[in-house]
Amino acid sequence: MRDFNKLTGNSERNAWCIGRAKIDLRTMCLMEPSAQPFITADDFGDRDIAFVADPFRVAAADYSYIFAEGWSRSAQRGQIVVFKLNIHSQIVDSKIALAEQFHLSYPCVFKQGGEYYMLPEAWDSGQLILYKARLFPWEWDRVACLLELDYADPQLFYYKNIYYIFLNTDPLVNATASTFWSESLMGKWRSHPQNPVVNDDLIRARSAGPLVRHAGRIFRFSQDCRLRYGHGVFASEIIELSPSAFRIRPVGWVELDRPAWARAAFHHLNVFRENEVYYALFDGYGESSSQRCNSLKQNSCEEGEE
Repeated sequence: MRDFNKLTGNSERNAWCIGRAKIDLRTMCLMEPSAQPFITADDFGDRDIAFVADPFRVAAADYSYIFAEGWSRSAQRGQIVVFKLNIHSQIVDSKIALAEQFHLSYPCVFKQGGEYYMLPEAWDSGQLILYKARLFPWEWDRVACLLELDYADPQLFYYKNIYYIFLNTDPLVNATASTFWSESLMGKWRSHPQNPVVNDDLIRARSAGPLVRHAGRIFRFSQDCRLRYGHGVFASEIIELSPSAFRIRPVGWVELDRPAWARAAFHHLNVFRENEVYYALFDGYGESSSQRCNSLKQNSCEEGEE
């Protein structure tokens, strides 16, 4: 895990932050991204949290809640944090919602049958663990182990009375993905007959946020890991999905005029609709402090030469 942290910038304060932008789902363009991060670890207040990433938004009554991975310096692993926002998108509260003796990230939160559930990444445990809110959004209990396997970034999708889970099955390579399905959330989960549904593909294997239905189409977002982990986001359209069939076609990269704080990477989208406009929360990773220092030195030299 420590080597993986170095690879992804986890040692830096506010290395990963959360931004907000409008999104055009016809062109897959993020527009008017926030020049400064929308949410950072500084907004959490507890200095033990080094960064925030993997945002999942849930709207409820007069508030919205943003769940995210919060990297704990003391534990050296991810925990699930939640920010409570008012109707003006101002943070009014924040807490750690879930912490375990293993790494947690990618808090896939959803509502089913009037109850809130969370299916986070917990790949250090070797289990795909389902949690249920005891007191939403602050307190959660384990309710089931759905699968035992090595995986990353599980994304649940309910379609035509069937539950599907998309997940990356080689987390340190990010080139293979599989799908599992079940007729009930806590029932028997079966491997899709076409598994791996993505094979030897560094662009489409690892999930990058919730699937989106728009204009009769289903879009899945995935991480572009060709240059580095989570360098960008790619969109695909699912054109057939059933317990026996799976077909997907490429749409293209999600375009983003990257602000400085997301220059090095962005790897997650949570698309939502608000006042008839589509928005997306996205996370981003900027340059490390050492890279910024080298950049400043280079600029100083160039100015001296002029």
